[in-house]
Amino acid sequence: MYEVDLGSKNRAKLEKALAPFIEAGRRVPGGSRRSAGRAASSSPDRTAVRNWAGAAGLKVSERGRISADIMRQYEASR
Repeated sequence: MYEVDLGSKNRAKLEKALAPFIEAGRRVPGGSRRSAGRAASSSPDRTAVRNWAGAAGLKVSERGRISADIMRQYEASR
């Protein structure tokens, strides 16, 4: 699974590129958009992770992706 942070300009480019595939697709009845992978509740609160990392003296950005290493350290500290 990937997470991509896009600005409005790049989001428009991506949507334009995907449009033919989305138009050719079909909706799946029921279910949720997060049917694959981890459930949302099993993922730690990103704000809590950032606060913990800052208090632990680890460098973490205020926005965007949190490194897997920091996520592992956070989970291990719990």
